[in-house]
Amino acid sequence: ILKSPTLPLSPNLSPERGKPKTTKISPPTTATATAMSVDAPVPTLRPEERAGLLALLASAARPLADVVADFLARFPRERRLRVGATLCFLLEA
Repeated sequence: ILKSPTLPLSPNLSPERGKPKTTKISPPTTATATAMSVDAPVPTLRPEERAGLLALLASAARPLADVVADFLARFPRERRLRVGATLCFLLEA
């Protein structure tokens, strides 16, 4: 009798009938799904950044393209995320 070679199963298949394995995922815990609290720290800016940000907010009548160009010119690349986060915080408050 000729014996057929046994092929290894794919790691994603279970031995019974080649069905895909299902992995159970637990729901997020409070440590992984936390909402921003009232006591969350506010991004801090340098004094010169505060003045620049206030100047940008005061220029509401200017075209958006001009405000964006001013933002890019005032703040160095490595500080833009912090300044943008502060701006978002102020606008949402």
